[in-house]
Amino acid sequence: MCLLRDLWVAPIAAALALSTAVGCGAEVGSSDAGLAALDAGRAHDVLVGEVQDSDVRVGVLADGARLRVFLCGGPSSYASATHWVRARLDPNGDFHYGADELELEGSLVDGVLEAELVADGERALVHARRVRSGTLAGLYEARAECGTVGLIVAQDEQGSEPSAQGACVGDGHLPDQVNPIKPIALERDGAIVVEVVRGDEATRVDVLPASL
Repeated sequence: MCLLRDLWVAPIAAALALSTAVGCGAEVGSSDAGLAALDAGRAHDVLVGEVQDSDVRVGVLADGARLRVFLCGGPSSYASATHWVRARLDPNGDFHYGADELELEGSLVDGVLEAELVADGERALVHARRVRSGTLAGLYEARAECGTVGLIVAQDEQGSEPSAQGACVGDGHLPDQVNPIKPIALERDGAIVVEVVRGDEATRVDVLPASL
């Protein structure tokens, strides 16, 4: 699970209580046509990766001038390490974001993001690579009654087992658990179906590729 919040050099909410995390894998069930449509619909760079030596997953969207990074904390880090960050990309690929207790500085060159993350005084390295064509890997999101549903999907190559980490966060409540429906697969419109779990109820939501 993770705390979803869009930030543009704005204060960060970094204190939440949550007991479980989401990390799901399943065999790919998407058709070649569906994967081709997903690739064709990507109008910007999409990268996924992780924060070194942690359970934080990373989803990245970028074009020539803008960068959007989703740091999604896992069981040990969701409360302090989960943020949405927006930054400007310099022509050479360098970027810098800083607000309150969070700082992210690095570069994105040739589909590879390398950065240093400073959060609550702790330093860590961030690595992300452009997703491979023909895979489900990417960053997905949707709006729902619970707030913002977000999902990072990682898949090394077509046919390999994907994994996913995400949550739904809105004002006035703790993050809700988000589980992708297995097998993880694309619908005809390019969406992935997930279940948002709140208490004893589970609601299905379609998440689509995120945008800048």
